[in-house]
Amino acid sequence: EAKEKFGFFVEARQYGTPFLQVVYNNRGWKAPKFSALAVHPDGYASRANGIDVAFDPPPDYAGIAAAAGGAYARTVTRTDEVETAIAAALHAVRVEKRAAVLDVWLARL
Repeated sequence: EAKEKFGFFVEARQYGTPFLQVVYNNRGWKAPKFSALAVHPDGYASRANGIDVAFDPPPDYAGIAAAAGGAYARTVTRTDEVETAIAAALHAVRVEKRAAVLDVWLARL
């Protein structure tokens, strides 16, 4: 499964096909809660504060992409970093001809 997600960075480097990927990282996974609520709207998930779907600390998506294929990689945790991060990532794609990933942290799940 890791190849499916991060193998693209290896291939971008190998074939010279750079791209920018933005990870909208809420440090969790809400799909299981939504699935549980769809099946059991009055069940435990509807009353629980958490059902163990948060990742803390989260995976280092930027670091994984950099290690997988030499991508420009940056984790963005503050809104005042977004514009600079996008400019640097686009420079990596357009000028340096390498893939880029921005791991943008959103509000926690």
